[in-house]
Amino acid sequence: MRKSQEIDRAIAILQKKGDKLSNVQIEILKNRRNEVWAFEHYIKNSSNTNRDEVAYCAARDAAKYLNGKLGLAELIPNVEAYTINTKDVTEQLPSQNEMWKMIKELTNRVELLEMANSPQKDFNIHTPNLQGGKQEFDDSEYMLQSLAYKYIGCSLTTLKSWKKKGAIPFYRKGGRIYFKKSDIDNNPVLNQYKSKYK
Repeated sequence: MRKSQEIDRAIAILQKKGDKLSNVQIEILKNRRNEVWAFEHYIKNSSNTNRDEVAYCAARDAAKYLNGKLGLAELIPNVEAYTINTKDVTEQLPSQNEMWKMIKELTNRVELLEMANSPQKDFNIHTPNLQGGKQEFDDSEYMLQSLAYKYIGCSLTTLKSWKKKGAIPFYRKGGRIYFKKSDIDNNPVLNQYKSKYK
């Protein structure tokens, strides 16, 4: 069996060549097929009218190359005419910007998981007045769930999902769920959502 680098080099040369038989050979090399598979696929399982013996020979040669029975020059005649860069052979690594994006996404996921594992807030949203009694909550600061999703600009399902994950604090009173505007305005997850979709 050939090394992955040798197989990748052969695939890169065949891709540069780009004809029909090269594509047949690329399939064999990429999927690491053997001679038996090539015979069954191109000869045995094909009707006489659909049988392609030329494609079978190309596939068989690619399978022989995989097993080390053929050299690269035998697999690809005039191989030296097809020069390739090492970039074509090796898998390209992500750029620095792509890496930073991946790091940022992972950081956001970790923050969401940490929020999901933290206890939910369940506060009484009444505040005491000067006489020691309780006054109703400030309508300008708290809003019902049905208004909060419109304020954010997302769907109700998305808001419920954030609430369930713990990404946004919520408050209960009398069986209703409320959200605080200052929590919404200063929430990093919601700010990211707003900047992305608005």
